[in-house]
Amino acid sequence: MTPTSTPTKAELLAEVAGLASPPHTCTRVMALIHDERADVSAIGDVIAQDPSLATRLLRLVNSSFYNFPRQIDTLSRAIAIVGLNDLHTLVVAVSAVDAFSRLGSRQIDMESFWRHSLYTAMLSRELGRRGHYPLPERLFVTGLLHDVGLLMICNQLGDMEEVLIHDANGDEDTLQARERDTFGFDHGELGGEILEAWQLPAAITDGVRYHHRPDVAGVHQGEASYIWVADLLAHQIQGAGLFTGVTVELPGFQEELLATVGMNRRGIDLDGVIDKVNDEFAEVHNHIHPH
Repeated sequence: MTPTSTPTKAELLAEVAGLASPPHTCTRVMALIHDERADVSAIGDVIAQDPSLATRLLRLVNSSFYNFPRQIDTLSRAIAIVGLNDLHTLVVAVSAVDAFSRLGSRQIDMESFWRHSLYTAMLSRELGRRGHYPLPERLFVTGLLHDVGLLMICNQLGDMEEVLIHDANGDEDTLQARERDTFGFDHGELGGEILEAWQLPAAITDGVRYHHRPDVAGVHQGEASYIWVADLLAHQIQGAGLFTGVTVELPGFQEELLATVGMNRRGIDLDGVIDKVNDEFAEVHNHIHPH
C-alpha cells in the first residue's frame, strides 16, 4: 500500500488487529461457554483471574440493570442466576470497551463516544425487551459496539475521515454514505468485520454492519432496525457531541421511523423506555467504563 492509497477493509483490519483483539480472558471465557464439558466453576475461575473484569461484572449483576432482589457476592452465583448467554454478553461488553478504547483519535471525543455507545446499547436492550425480542442482551452488545468501525477509521485514516465528518456536518447517516463513496466501505461494515474476528454471532455483526441501512440487512433486519432507532434516539436525547469540534443540528425525531420497524408508540411506550434508561445510565456507565 502506497502512502497516498486508500487501504482496503482487510488492510485496515490487519493494521488494528493487535489493538482491538479480544483480551485473553474474554477469549477463554467465550471458548468455555461454547464447550459443553465446561462447568460454571471453571468459567468463574477464569474470570476471577482478571480482578478488574470480575469486580465490574459483579457490580453490574448487582446493579439496577438486573434489579435482582438479593445481593450476589460470588461469580459462580452470578453465572448461575444470570445464565451463560447474559454472562457472555457482559464479558464481551466490558472487554470490548477496554479493547476499543485503545483506538482513540483526535477526531473523536472518547468520553462522548462511550456515553453515546452505552446509551444506544441501553435503549436497544429496553426497546427489545418491550418489543418482545427474544435476546435483548444481544441488542445491548450490538448497540454498545455499533460505532467501533468509526474508531478504526479515525485511528488509521483520521485526516481523510475528518473531511468527511465536516462535510456531513457530523450526521452519521450522511457520513456512512460519504465513506462508501470515498473508501468503498463504511464504518458499519468495518465494525461488522472486526466483530466477526471476535467470533460474535451473525445477529450482532450484521446489526453493527447495517445499523445505518437496516433495509439491506437481510435476515438480521430486526437487529439492525433496533440499533438504528436507538442510535437516532440517543443522538436526539444526548445531543450529537460525538465528534471533536463539530456541532450537529439534527432534525426532530420522526414518529414514522418507529412505525417502520413496528416500534411506534402504540406498541412501545417510548417515554417509558427513555425514563428507565435515564434512571439506570449513570450506574451502568460507572461499571462498564474503564477507570
